[in-house]
Amino acid sequence: MHLVLKIGAKPIKREATMLLQDILNAYTNHPDFMKMVSIVPFMGGFLIWCYFYFLSVKDRKMPIPFWMYTFWFAHDATAAVVFYRLAEQHNGFWFFQSTWIMLVVWCVVEIVGMCLAVRFARQDIWGKYFASPVTKKQATGWVLAEIAAMFAVVFLLRGLMDDDTMFKWFVLTNAVMAIGPFYLWRTRTDRTGSSIVLAIIFVIIVANNFSPPGIGMFTTASPYFDQPWFYFAGVVLTLMTISNLFVLLRLPSKKAVEAKWQQSPAASR
Repeated sequence: MHLVLKIGAKPIKREATMLLQDILNAYTNHPDFMKMVSIVPFMGGFLIWCYFYFLSVKDRKMPIPFWMYTFWFAHDATAAVVFYRLAEQHNGFWFFQSTWIMLVVWCVVEIVGMCLAVRFARQDIWGKYFASPVTKKQATGWVLAEIAAMFAVVFLLRGLMDDDTMFKWFVLTNAVMAIGPFYLWRTRTDRTGSSIVLAIIFVIIVANNFSPPGIGMFTTASPYFDQPWFYFAGVVLTLMTISNLFVLLRLPSKKAVEAKWQQSPAASR
């Protein structure tokens, strides 16, 4: 039994080491091209957070399930530490160095987003769990508990995946862009708290990240991702984001809802 476990562990570690070497080679030998293919996932992430800020404050409703906030925060905080250590181990390699700094900025952005959600959208998020209006203290306690749970999930799965570069985890953070809105937006009766532009950005990011070498960051960085299982997942998740877009297109716009309310007898009282 011990022999089987030892033999079974070797390919996983070798696979992880090869993935790290692939990333080093790609960003060392083709830095300009790798910067270009990395723009969409990195800058796209910042862009969607701008929409999250705007919608949670303006509409007081969440554009995505709140668990995605805590899931991404736990991932990004963990990844920031991982890439900081990788930068130290590889003489401040530019990709590792810039990535951990960007992830720290991302964590700050996510903390601000969670604070805005607690302040402006707590009724929409947690109202169903409380008999009375949700207080900031109750919402904050919920957020802290959920963050702890998400760190547990990230640590557990990262250990099982032997993900020494967090690139496998990066893929999962893209997957939830399709899965989270898929369920939430189908419970909505109008577009309040969501956005057609945001839905289009989700489609672009997911489709791009699961694209073949030369287009997608993951497959260009390493042949590990240039596999049928990766493209199958990409097709399914991209179709989910497209279906999410069509769900929003079928819902009444916020302006139409406001106009209808203004014409109602209740609005004239």
